[in-house]
Amino acid sequence: MKERFATNVRMLLGWGVIWSILTGARVAAACSVCFSATDAAREAYYSTTAFMILLPIGLVASIGVWLYRASRRADDTH
Repeated sequence: MKERFATNVRMLLGWGVIWSILTGARVAAACSVCFSATDAAREAYYSTTAFMILLPIGLVASIGVWLYRASRRADDTH
């Protein structure tokens, strides 16, 4: 029974890999920035990448500053 289950799992994984290879190429070809050679598209790609990297860092930092100030205010009142 275990051998049959293992065989089914391997076959399912194999078909999943084949399916992702066959369908993944079309998804990548649909990207308008990946295959564009213009400077404007490249600049937009880099700027949005930088924005997506810096946004979570900014959010965490602003929450940290807010918590720090709130704790300082609480210490000042006591």
